[in-house]
Amino acid sequence: MSGNKRAAPEEFTNNIDAMKCLIMAMSRDNKAEAESNKRLKVEVEDLKESNHYLHRQVDRLDGYTQELEARLDTLNAVVENMLNRGRVERDATQDIVANLRETRQYDMTDVDRLLFETDTDEDEDDAFDAELAAIFGEDDPTFDF
Repeated sequence: MSGNKRAAPEEFTNNIDAMKCLIMAMSRDNKAEAESNKRLKVEVEDLKESNHYLHRQVDRLDGYTQELEARLDTLNAVVENMLNRGRVERDATQDIVANLRETRQYDMTDVDRLLFETDTDEDEDDAFDAELAAIFGEDDPTFDF
């Protein structure tokens, strides 16, 4: 450089080698960024697909859950009906439940709850019967238990 002092940006723009290096560095960064963007787009698409799959599975499981809840409600109604029919059928049902409990293959929580409610209703009925007998007397044929 002769005695002219130029500003650094002007000197840089006039230096062809420096400009080539800058262009190569920028293009390399752009290529790397483009590849990174492609990978990210693929990952986003994969995540979207997985998300759709999971939503379909959740919908399917909701359907199964509703079906199982309906079946359980029906089974509860059947067992409750059997327990409430009369002493003979209640005793037979309780024997069946006891046999099921011995095999330990089933969760008996709901059945135990129904049995408890039935036993509680029986106790209430027995208390009511005793109360009626006390009021009307045990000899009254109207309230023959």
